[in-house]
Amino acid sequence: MANKAERPLMKSSTRFVNVVKEGYDANLRYCFILGAGASFTSGIPLAKHLMEEWRTYLLGYSAKVRQEIAAAVGFDYDQKVAPLFEDDYVPKSDDYFTLYDLRFANMHVQSYAYLQGEFPHYC
Repeated sequence: MANKAERPLMKSSTRFVNVVKEGYDANLRYCFILGAGASFTSGIPLAKHLMEEWRTYLLGYSAKVRQEIAAAVGFDYDQKVAPLFEDDYVPKSDDYFTLYDLRFANMHVQSYAYLQGEFPHYC
């Protein structure tokens, strides 16, 4: 057993939040590195699931409408968008924001409302 001097410092969650807030108020910035699944166990859907949901939603539109959406957000359809809707598409993390932007193209209020509904404790 490790002696007291070797044990990691433990803080209560309240103290932790207070320390971070005090640092933030003093213009300190923090980076929290969480293990895979930390968000999921907190009730936040995995990015892969969101991407599948947004892609399925967009598949409900014709290719012509998806081209119009792509143009509205400034994406090159052939290079950036069409590959997302091929039959053999495999989700890649690089596609997350592309699918998000296509799904909520020029609908900032709706996208925020969606996120509030998906993540009610985090918005």
